[in-house]
Amino acid sequence: MFPALSIHLIETFRLAAHRTGIHQPLLEALYAVHQTPVLADGTTGLGLIPANQIRAEEIDAIAPQIQVAASTVQSLLQALILQGWQAADLWDAAEGRYTDVLIHRIAQGYIPSPADPAAARLELCAVADLYQAYQARIAASWQGLEAIASQAFLDAALLDFVPQLPGDYVGLAYQQHAYLEGARLWHHLGDRAAITAYLTQSWPTLSLDAALCRWVQTAIADYTGYPHQREALLRLVQLWVQLSTREQTIWALQHGKIQPDPALMDLALMTFVQHLPRQFNGSGEQRNALVEGFRAWKGLATRAETLMALGLDPALFTAETPDPAALRHATHQTDLALLEFLHHVPALYSGSPAEQTALVHMADLWFHPTTTPTHTRQQLLALLRQTETARRDSVDALPPPCPNLVAFPQEIPAHGWTPATLQLNAAIAPNSSFTWASATSGGVYWPTEPAIVERICAFAAQLQAIRDRLGRPLTILCWYTPGPHPIADLFLHSRHALGDAAIVYCDGLTGQQLYWFLAPWWSGKLAYHAAYPHLCYLDARGDRVRQIQPVSPTKH
Repeated sequence: MFPALSIHLIETFRLAAHRTGIHQPLLEALYAVHQTPVLADGTTGLGLIPANQIRAEEIDAIAPQIQVAASTVQSLLQALILQGWQAADLWDAAEGRYTDVLIHRIAQGYIPSPADPAAARLELCAVADLYQAYQARIAASWQGLEAIASQAFLDAALLDFVPQLPGDYVGLAYQQHAYLEGARLWHHLGDRAAITAYLTQSWPTLSLDAALCRWVQTAIADYTGYPHQREALLRLVQLWVQLSTREQTIWALQHGKIQPDPALMDLALMTFVQHLPRQFNGSGEQRNALVEGFRAWKGLATRAETLMALGLDPALFTAETPDPAALRHATHQTDLALLEFLHHVPALYSGSPAEQTALVHMADLWFHPTTTPTHTRQQLLALLRQTETARRDSVDALPPPCPNLVAFPQEIPAHGWTPATLQLNAAIAPNSSFTWASATSGGVYWPTEPAIVERICAFAAQLQAIRDRLGRPLTILCWYTPGPHPIADLFLHSRHALGDAAIVYCDGLTGQQLYWFLAPWWSGKLAYHAAYPHLCYLDARGDRVRQIQPVSPTKH
């Protein structure tokens, strides 16, 4: 009865829902039910017609129709709240959706106030059709996840989880983004600049980070269960724990699968370990820190066992009259063995308590023999903050993982690509190592839409930046695929059909090594799979998402 939604449309609906805090399935249902007006490109809209400052030409394509529809529904909800509608009138907490009475009200259409510049007029539609389409799209949004009988727990879970976050807030980019998005949705503001200005005016004596933490406290105190408040907190949590979807976040909250600080120390420790080879200056204190970290990692009881594991004879260091030359050689060999150990840690690290304890112990000794756990944590997080914003040629940037391989030749620069002018063996972007053959699986999947070509070009530049940081070839296993694909489907919520996602591998490195190298600064999704240890998935979505050991290689 209702038209199927392409991944491109779903992505556009997702962006509109994230911008406004409107439940995405409702926007999809409006599109399914109205199928009017007919737009300039032959597609159909969401039942919007021009009103106030919204001109006809501004909504004569599907993307602006969706964006303005989200703003229009947002305007309607705000108007109903001003008219006295309560939270329970708008949202069915147990069902996790808008109430029947609200769906009935939306189906009646909406004429925004003349003072509302962002909303258009919404035409009426059949209530039964809108309700049926809304339920169908809700079911689709939960595909691949276990059904939740009731979402009545959600408000309590949010009010329990969110107050814990300020204690872990250290001003990392993804943390600040999560707070800003939550605050922006809560206050119905359009962009980062607007919410930053609001926070600055509200708490003029505080830094932005301090104001955000203060805002969280006030939001929890003021929470009354209105839909925009719930979506604000949900969005904050989703971005904080770096999950792909709103529904995954709800599922994780119900099953207790997330913690306020899910993998921050893992990331900080891996960043610390990758910096150590370049920072090691051969001093006794630094060497002792590495030796003790190695001993704890290997679970060795004595110093002698540790030296033997490093390939040395402990008796050399305990002799009454040691040979100075032999000692120098042994010290040099110790340093080489320790640096070799450090190079392998990102590929070996599983996040177990024993491994984390060993690396924290090494960090304690590295920063200062008498440091406190709190000081060590602060030092690790400070290093992580420096790394995530460092220029690639800065000493604060992570060095490329070892071993280094010779880069393959650059292709001839090309620009201005369209679906009709693509050349299989040509470089996608100027000075790029990636050709259209890499992006299209050797020409098997040829993009036919200009928007896809543009995304591939933009993503090629980002992949080139990664390859340049690595200093070695990055092999594309799967990039653009317009439909289901056995390799593309290895990772949940992938974006291969949009042209800005790839599964890659790098000879000599594991997917886990690539993950830990990219994790501090990659702004989109990043994932590796325990069942496929040499692969790493990344895409250029606007949200920072991290995924370790996905649920199943067959679920998508």
